[in-house]
Amino acid sequence: MIGFICKRYFLYVLATYALMILVSSLLSLVGVGLPSGLSTVLAAMIPAMWAGNTWYKKYGNVPESAVSWKLASYFTLIQLGLAVLMLVILVPFTPELSSLMTTTYLALFAGIFVFLGVVVLLVSRFFFAMSVKNAAKAAK
Repeated sequence: MIGFICKRYFLYVLATYALMILVSSLLSLVGVGLPSGLSTVLAAMIPAMWAGNTWYKKYGNVPESAVSWKLASYFTLIQLGLAVLMLVILVPFTPELSSLMTTTYLALFAGIFVFLGVVVLLVSRFFFAMSVKNAAKAAK
């Protein structure tokens, strides 16, 4: 049950990243940029909403609060795992990032990842539950 939603969430995250890259590229052509905090919230919000709709379509009920928190924690692990993967891929090819990966900045990166994890957890939990409840209202 949870594995199905997490697999879908992973696909939704990849689709959201691709969509954000496309929108950001189009906006940069006209000289407008997305705020960095917005991309963090959107990368958690949109997949959580899609996952909520998928939950209701597949199971036809609103999950208990404990299940929503459990899913949000899995969503957070997926997001952080992808962030670490992107960082590992980008560091060798980006001299600026390579120079920042010293022991001085590792604590800063750890703090950023903890903060990112809390933000993703809260955003995912809120928008997943909201989306499931909205899907239930729409079905009635």
